[in-house]
Amino acid sequence: MSTRNTAPIGYAEYANAFFRAALMVDEKLGIEKGYETIAPIPVLYLIGHSIELSLKSYFLHKGVTEKDLGSKYGHNLIKAFDATKRRSFMQTNYM
Repeated sequence: MSTRNTAPIGYAEYANAFFRAALMVDEKLGIEKGYETIAPIPVLYLIGHSIELSLKSYFLHKGVTEKDLGSKYGHNLIKAFDATKRRSFMQTNYM
């Protein structure tokens, strides 16, 4: 990866690309019978990866190193999301 790709903006750009890919896949697969109430698994995977990259972009922006990202959060979205709440990234009344 280049320096830009491992910077917060790079992660954010990748997150956006995965999100757009999810929308494109959903346009094709989501219209098939059986997907009236839930998105196809590939779409859910792409959305999940987009969320993960978005959270990692935030952490990098806040000074967390890539090494610490892997050791502290890995691919655990719940753990990463909880950490963003502790860092006041999100103010929610419903959780």
